[in-house]
This record gives sequence, C-alpha cells and structure tokens, in this order.
Amino acid sequence: MRTYNAILAMTVALIIASCSKAPARRAGDGGGGANADVIPVGVDTDGDKIPDIAAPVTALSYTTALPRITHVQWENSVKDILLLSAVPGLAGTFTTDPSGSFFRSDGNLLKVTPALWNDYQSAAETVASRVTADAAQIAKLIPEGTPASGEARAKAIIAPIAKRAFRRPVTDSQLARLIALYNKGPAVSGVKDATAAGLRLVITAILQSPHFMYRTELGKGSVGLTSLSAYEVASRLSFAAWNTIPDEALLKAAESGEILTEEGLKTQVKRLVDDTRADAILLDFYERLFDVASFVDTKKDAKTLGYWPDDMGKTLVKEAELFIRETVIKEKGGITQILTSPYAFVNSKTAPIYGVDSPSGDAFEKVELDPSQRAGLLTQIGFLARRSKETESDPIHRGVVVATNVLCADLSAPPGTFPPLPAELPGKTTRDRVEAHT
Repeated sequence: MRTYNAILAMTVALIIASCSKAPARRAGDGGGGANADVIPVGVDTDGDKIPDIAAPVTALSYTTALPRITHVQWENSVKDILLLSAVPGLAGTFTTDPSGSFFRSDGNLLKVTPALWNDYQSAAETVASRVTADAAQIAKLIPEGTPASGEARAKAIIAPIAKRAFRRPVTDSQLARLIALYNKGPAVSGVKDATAAGLRLVITAILQSPHFMYRTELGKGSVGLTSLSAYEVASRLSFAAWNTIPDEALLKAAESGEILTEEGLKTQVKRLVDDTRADAILLDFYERLFDVASFVDTKKDAKTLGYWPDDMGKTLVKEAELFIRETVIKEKGGITQILTSPYAFVNSKTAPIYGVDSPSGDAFEKVELDPSQRAGLLTQIGFLARRSKETESDPIHRGVVVATNVLCADLSAPPGTFPPLPAELPGKTTRDRVEAHT
C-alpha cells in the first residue's frame, strides 16, 4: 500500500497539473495544466500587491481545458464502455500522437487532424461491427430487466452505454437522438436483428461523439472562476490515475456529490491509486522522464571502448524498465529512490561493464552494486551510454538532461559560439579538458 502522503502528492500533481494546456476558460495569463496559476482565492492578481504566500489557501484556480483523449485512453475507454474483455487493439493504426512533454495528455498537442478523424471513423465502425456480431457481447450490454421491445428497450440499453462514454448522465435530447438512430438500425445496416442493428449505429455514433473524444471541463458557472462539476472531477481523477473512464463507484460518488467533499475525494483518491491500474501511469511517467525508449538507439564504438555487444540497446531499455518497476511498484518508492537505489538488473551483456558476476544467458538478475560508484538510474549504463558520444563521455549534456528533465530548469542557449573540446589527451579526464577549455 502506498503511504497516504504519497497518494495525495501524486494525485494533486496529476489532477491539478496534468498538462492539459489548451484553454477553455481563462484563469490567468498562463497556459493550463502544469503552467496553471495557483492563486489564493480573493487575491487581486491584476494589482502589484504580492500575495501572502503564508496565508491559508482555501481553493486553487487553474486554466481548464478541452483536451482530446489520448490513444491509450481511447483503447482503455472503449474497453470499459462496451464491457469488453480486452482493449480493441486499433489505436496502433491511428495517426501517431506528437510527443512534446512528459505527459501524454498535453492538450496543446492532441489535435484532431483530417487523417486522425478518418482513423476514428474507421475504428468506431470496426468496433461496432465486432461487438454486434457477437451475441454474448451484446448480452453484456443489455441490463437485467430490460423491456422486450419498443422505445423503453432502446432507452434501457443506450442510456448506460452513453453514460459511460460521456462520463455523465446523457441528456434527454441526446438520448432521443440516439434512440432515433437505434430505431433506424435495421433499415440502414441491413442487419435483421433489431437490437444488433440498432446497437451497431449507436456505438458507431457514440465513439465519434465529441462528448466521448474530448474531456470537457466547463464547470458550474458561465464566466470567470468556477468549480468543476462532480462528474468533471470524477473524469479528471479517473483519466489521471487509470487512463480510462470513471468506473461505477466514481460515477456514484459524483451522482451523490460525495466526490466534492474533502473526505469523499480522499476516499476515491486512495481507492484509485491503490489499484494496480494506477501502476501504468507511474511507470510511463518515469520512463518518459528519463527517455528510456531512446536507449534502444544507443551506439558505442566497441573498438575504442574495448567492449560493446551487438544489440545492446534493447538490453539497456529492459534493464531500465525493470529497475523502475522494482523501485516504484514493488518497493513503493519515488524519484528519490530512482536516483539513489544502488542496484541494477544485470544480464550477461551488462555484467562485465558493472564488474559483477554474469547471470546465465540473457536473464536479468537484481544485483547490488557498489554504492560509492553506482546510485540510481543516472549511474546505470543505459542513461550514461545514451547521454554520451560513441567514443567518449559527455557530462555536459548529461547535466543538461538532469537540469531540464529532473530539476525542471529553464536553460537558455549559452551566449556566443564555443569551439568543440580539444582531442583527448593522455592522462587527462573529460573534466580536465572541460575546465581547461572554459
């Protein structure tokens, strides 16, 4: 179990600062998400008076957003909306999402291009066809006690699906349009079974609806600062912790208003973060923070170094992934442990570099390292090798990565033009060369 403080710390970071920057309503001059303004309520931010940062803060303001769900969220959400046993596996065919920050939910980047819109249309039709061709799957979508025919049957089937997809109760007008579409199913699709035919059209429509594709945060008011609705809080929490739609317990907490109370919110936060579904968010964040995926492209000159096996990149990725999972998930650690834990997952390719006994074959084993030489991911082979040149180390650029990625420093380009470091000299370290050069 994660500690209570760890739960709250992660959740506050993910809920309030989940890097969804595209503004829907201004709360200040900055962007939303991680750049959002944190302001004591009632402070005049337009004046030149400096707020009393020691004063109690009764609320936080941040810029809301209208971000599109990510491809991972699309997969997870479709699975949960339609009660599937597995994700559809179609997002791999989508136009790739751009990467511009450590958060995949950066609203400034998640655009719907014409190509991506075509992808969504095709995927919606494919999912609808699959579901309605499976009698057992259709049965899952028909609640117990559903009427045998008529508009009451259509309403009983459609309303729960739409509620899950829209993350809130469907409005009367929306439900009426979906029922009308459902009734046209046999004529439009040519499918004889009325339920299957109607569901095919309804599912296709719902999975292309902006109420599904975008996470709206309009709040309760019309202008200025306003509070998120209970369903918007539930949605933000669920996507932050699980990358999917709110489950039944979250929707019930929103419906009752419990989620808007301090105790109710804490209860839901603890429940979600303690669930294993929250692990994927943490692992993905740390792997992106240290750019682990790029380790596969690491190249070194084996002749110069004396030893560098072929296909080392995949080994370095796996080593880092195992280390992060062990540190964050199994040991319930955080950034401190990632930067200080003196062990690594070693196999036969990396053991000679670490100076430890080699495991058999390609198997990875957790090995304690000399803490005076190795402490955390920044001292492991993957990070060091990736952030260096093929024939020599590169401590300056390693420092840049640590300063910008880990310490969140905003580094400007150095003034002027600097010539490259002089060639390596016998008996001189890279530090010696840099000091002599600068």
